[in-house]
Amino acid sequence: MSNKKSFWISDGKSMNPLIEEGDILILEKTKNIKLFGIYVFYNKKTKKLIGHRVVRINKNKLVFHGDTAASFFKCNAGFELGAKKEVKGKITGIIRKSKKMGRLKFMVLSFLSLVYASIRVLPFLIKKYITKR
Repeated sequence: MSNKKSFWISDGKSMNPLIEEGDILILEKTKNIKLFGIYVFYNKKTKKLIGHRVVRINKNKLVFHGDTAASFFKCNAGFELGAKKEVKGKITGIIRKSKKMGRLKFMVLSFLSLVYASIRVLPFLIKKYITKR
């Protein structure tokens, strides 16, 4: 990962509770996309930049999803497909209310946000699995 940094202002609630609307996100250029990392990518369908977590990697295609579990309860809502070349950077930090969140705090909160989203979705996934049988 190079040290080339850029910034992006969050304009949605799909990554709550980790990222809040209006947060300034610190991005670092990267070609090394990792599962469950949080990246900003260009969505060709909506023609917008979106900051979401990578939940699946298939060769050059990525599947992104926000951490807000409510979108899981809508049919296939919240999942976006993207190409690796559309990734603008990895979110490595947050500036909220003029205060920069430390890197360690960001990493811990990022992990806890992933766990929180997973726990909220678990009953839905179990129900979906049971009804398919």
